[in-house]
Amino acid sequence: MSSLLLDLEDRGLLDDTLVMCLTEHGRTPKIDNLDRGGGRGHWSQAYSVMLAGGGIRPRTVVGASDAQGAFVKERPVSPEDILATMYHLKGIAADTTIPDRFGRPIQLTEHGQVISELA
Repeated sequence: MSSLLLDLEDRGLLDDTLVMCLTEHGRTPKIDNLDRGGGRGHWSQAYSVMLAGGGIRPRTVVGASDAQGAFVKERPVSPEDILATMYHLKGIAADTTIPDRFGRPIQLTEHGQVISELA
């Protein structure tokens, strides 16, 4: 990741390129399945996201989890907030609609809010 970001910066492309590293879930805060060698299952209560370039305010941290990384402790952010922020940074209004397969207008995000600390 650091090589990608440095390369984009060296080429003068980082300001125009939004780099997003995210998943649909985190991992359980404690190791489980010890009888099968241990591991960490899917956990939707807390997860991390890394955004860089493309208008993101550098070195900004938003929110925090509890000491075990199990639950959001401060400043929860939803997946729709991340999408709304991405669209905002790219100059696309989050209330823009696109047609579904039947031609009905579907809003890009219904409830997402731009993460003001980042944009």
